[in-house]
This record gives sequence, C-alpha cells and structure tokens, in this order.
Amino acid sequence: MFELLEAERGVAEINGLIERQRLLIEQLGYEGYDTTSARTVFDSLLVSLALYLQERHRLRAVLNSKRAEAPQCARPAAVSHDRGSALKRLEYA
Repeated sequence: MFELLEAERGVAEINGLIERQRLLIEQLGYEGYDTTSARTVFDSLLVSLALYLQERHRLRAVLNSKRAEAPQCARPAAVSHDRGSALKRLEYA
C-alpha cells in the first residue's frame, strides 16, 4: 500500500526535522538568542508528526482489516507416500 509507505516516510522525515529543530533551539538559547520563533516551528513539527502518526495508524488498521477479510487458501490434504496402502485401496475400490 503506497499510502502507508508515504506515511512511514513522513514520520521518519518529521522526526529528523524535529531533532534538528530541537538542536537549533538549544544552540540559540545557549548563545542568548530569542527562541520564540524556533519554538513555534518546533510546535508545528510536533503537530505534523502527530498527523502522520494518526494517518499511519489508520492505514495500518485498514491494511490489517483487509488481510483479515481476505479468503484464506485451503491447505492441500496430506498425501500418503506409502504405495502399498494406495494399491490396497485401489484393489478394494
């Protein structure tokens, strides 16, 4: 399912951006700069992450329900490799 792969990619990408933004905020604070704008961006990234996680969860649930609904293939009956018993069954048929 392409949508699920896209959501997974989005989660990974946003996680990377969140980490970079966290480090930027830390650096700005250390250097004495105002971090208000950087924190606003950080908060927006957290919202984006929550949305990607929600979408990923929804898509996984859809995929799992489709798997549960799919008909299961019947297993073939066990085949006896004992030729003697097969011949006896043919004799009595």
